[in-house]
Amino acid sequence: MKQKHLDNLMGIVGNIFEAYSVALFLPSEDGRFVLNAWFSLGDDIANDTTIEPGQGLVGWIIRNQQPLLVTNFDQKQSFLGYYRKGGEDHIKTFLGCPVPLIGGALCIDSEKTYSFSDKEQKILNQFSCLISSLCKDTGEIAFSEKEAILLQCMQIIPQLRERFPKWSVFLKHFLDLLSESTGFPFCMLTVRDEWGQGYYLEGWNVQGFLDPSAMHDKFKIGSGVIGWAFKNQRPVFSEDSAASSEGLVLFAKDQGPLMKTVICLPLIVNRRTRGVLVFADISRHVLDPTLKKFALTVADYLALFLENLYLKNRLHRQKRSGK
Repeated sequence: MKQKHLDNLMGIVGNIFEAYSVALFLPSEDGRFVLNAWFSLGDDIANDTTIEPGQGLVGWIIRNQQPLLVTNFDQKQSFLGYYRKGGEDHIKTFLGCPVPLIGGALCIDSEKTYSFSDKEQKILNQFSCLISSLCKDTGEIAFSEKEAILLQCMQIIPQLRERFPKWSVFLKHFLDLLSESTGFPFCMLTVRDEWGQGYYLEGWNVQGFLDPSAMHDKFKIGSGVIGWAFKNQRPVFSEDSAASSEGLVLFAKDQGPLMKTVICLPLIVNRRTRGVLVFADISRHVLDPTLKKFALTVADYLALFLENLYLKNRLHRQKRSGK
């Protein structure tokens, strides 16, 4: 059952990055690293692969404990090692990150040249951190019921994009899913205005937490804890902030209830904070490391999705203007 969850996670990573293959190597008792779980669109994965530190690209990551991005991959100069003979001849791009604390590497590859960006490298690293937090010292995966729900959520998110191509519909289902999976009653997306002087609600999962007349109000940058996240371009976790016992102001005074538990995550699009993803609750509870890593990963996924939309829209405008 535990291995099934790990295999599902590999499928999630593959779907999010549109990778050809995903390979996870974890340490074994003899000092080598075993292909513990994988996902592939083909049938050429050598499922009995073991790699030693320094052996090929995967071994380089394990030995140096650093991420590695290789574009226009040349099989004559190096090798991946987790394919059968001739199986990696069609691979053009490789990206891998070390699994912190326990050792190992999480790797993805693609048949397309230059298919992975720096932002995707950051997200892959967050997945490797998530795997680390779900592993015991022996490398055995220990999933709680809560962690299994978060993994299932990550599996559903890429499907939403295909099922609901219209942005407003996608966003509503996205926020509903986050609320249901994390237990936060309030999940919302706020976006800044064109001039960076204010922000407003783009989407939310529930009605009634704000006065209806204020649902479409613009709030000043710097106003409330959300505005602080916009202005400082830094995430906010309520347990790390100097929150009063009464709670935190999300938007502005007298605009909605005070929140005892808050997560505000800036969304960086085209080098600017264009939005803030918010999880909030009027009750106080502990933000465990797995939940934090999940929220950060989801926020970066949404930022990547928005950046792709931004680039597509800009390209469309350029074509229409004849540039």
